[in-house]
Amino acid sequence: MQKVYQLFKGDKIVWILYAVLCIVSLIEVYSASSTLTYRSHNTTGPIMRHAMFLLLGTVVVIIIHNFHYRHASLLGFITLFIAVMTEKCPQPSMHDRWRKP
Repeated sequence: MQKVYQLFKGDKIVWILYAVLCIVSLIEVYSASSTLTYRSHNTTGPIMRHAMFLLLGTVVVIIIHNFHYRHASLLGFITLFIAVMTEKCPQPSMHDRWRKP
């Protein structure tokens, strides 16, 4: 139990609100997925996909929440470097196949 308290440090009300919003979003996906389940005959598919997105998002939130603020500038430089390298690298366009050489 002590590990859970160390993992979810901070304001308990914010974490409870986050959990309630996640549960509400699962209920909304369940109620909105009737046409998807009618077509594919898979009743748990959209709910499980949304639950996986919520789980991945929660892991990202926990990692960022436990990230020390002094290292945030380093993270900013790393993301800036990745963004610049992504912009500089040539990427094929989907319209390139229609161009004549």
